[in-house]
Amino acid sequence: PTRRSSYLERDKKAKEAKELYEKLAAQKTQEQNLHQKLLDDQFNIIQGTVKEAETIIQDAIAKLDDPLHVRCTSSPDYLINRAEAALESVASLEKGHEHYIRTEIARAHV
Repeated sequence: PTRRSSYLERDKKAKEAKELYEKLAAQKTQEQNLHQKLLDDQFNIIQGTVKEAETIIQDAIAKLDDPLHVRCTSSPDYLINRAEAALESVASLEKGHEHYIRTEIARAHV
């Protein structure tokens, strides 16, 4: 091989290496963006759960202050019933979140 072909081959390989590095950098950026989206989605799910729980508790407390409602339900039992509903919502949310995580991980590895 001549010197010229040797230089051309080296330049070609350097160009290929640069292109691969740029592709890798783009993939890393995309992965970081997806990871941030996942974190944002998780935060939004948790925030929604907290708001739902607050609403349930506030509703239960408001009904305790309502004289008409207090006569027809016993306060501790009612609060326990409402808390159980909140716990069921959280359990359902956890299942959905686990499914979401599995789906996102599967997508990330494709």
